[in-house]
Amino acid sequence: MTRMTAIVIAALTSPMFAAEAAVAQTARWTPFAGVAAGAAYDDSYHPIHGVVRSTGFSVGVMNDRRGIQFEYDVSGWHTKDSQPSRYQYNGIPSQYWQQGHFYEDSSGTRRRSASTTALYALRLWSSRTVQATFLVGGGRVSRPSEETWVSKEVLPDGTLQVVHSYRYAGHDDHPAAVIGVDVDVRVSRHLSIVPTLRVAGFPLAGLDDGGTGPNFFAARPQVALRWRF
Repeated sequence: MTRMTAIVIAALTSPMFAAEAAVAQTARWTPFAGVAAGAAYDDSYHPIHGVVRSTGFSVGVMNDRRGIQFEYDVSGWHTKDSQPSRYQYNGIPSQYWQQGHFYEDSSGTRRRSASTTALYALRLWSSRTVQATFLVGGGRVSRPSEETWVSKEVLPDGTLQVVHSYRYAGHDDHPAAVIGVDVDVRVSRHLSIVPTLRVAGFPLAGLDDGGTGPNFFAARPQVALRWRF
């Protein structure tokens, strides 16, 4: 009777332990770290046109179905310089400008953005060497900027001499909602090449009526090298 009871218990519990083992196998977490580089567009409401380089790094953990990762990304400087404006000064003489003298004014603007985000990752599709992942989360975007203005006197021999200059540096921080897609292409047991796309949305963008705040959406494509530990 005791032997029969043991057989019945074993028959009933074996599938349970097998299921638990399968869940444990599926839920095995793998930590990773990566570095990325790509293209960055100006995220301002009135953007400086053109593309600059962006770089960043990420760390996280992932299993076969889901994961979480943290990213830091910073763009290069978007720069815009005005065409020099030359004129003869006919106003009231001052410390910097003399009546009848010729001057040349120029100005410049540059700005960049740096983002820190936390993302939840959900595996959409997976094969032996390629995995596609959807990401959603949020974070903070810091946007430093600089404005410069220079006035130069045009001397009789044609050379330019700086008589006055002005520089303003500032930054603003904005919360951002972020979605993205990763396509992980495995090249070895530990190393992957990962094309990525992140789209940041700025829910408070419309509150900045000065035109210097962020646009409502900004996209940033990159390619990452990711190492699984």
